[in-house]
Amino acid sequence: MDNMKERRQYIRTELPIPAIIRIKQQNNTMEEINTQSKNISAQGMMVELDKKLAEETDIELNLMPKSSSNPIHIIARITRSTKIEGKSLYTTGISFVKIEEDNKNSFLKFLCDTIYKLS
Repeated sequence: MDNMKERRQYIRTELPIPAIIRIKQQNNTMEEINTQSKNISAQGMMVELDKKLAEETDIELNLMPKSSSNPIHIIARITRSTKIEGKSLYTTGISFVKIEEDNKNSFLKFLCDTIYKLS
């Protein structure tokens, strides 16, 4: 592990934020997966799911921090999905592609305030 290079550009904080992942199916319906973040940064987050999602899958993501009355809508992409040894769960990396403009400031303020409180 010592040889692994850290690729993250932003500080990640371990913070459970309720989230809904929405994935468009081939029949144009939307599959919804309720989850919560394990860690989060300004650029992405990690969740644990009970199913493997294909890398490069585009998703819609609604984050619901307790401090916000409205969900934060984000267009995102699955970057990895790795089975957790000994569990029926997958560590799933999500990269934020686009945060809706009206949500961007509140999301970044929430994230900065949270990181500041934890340090």
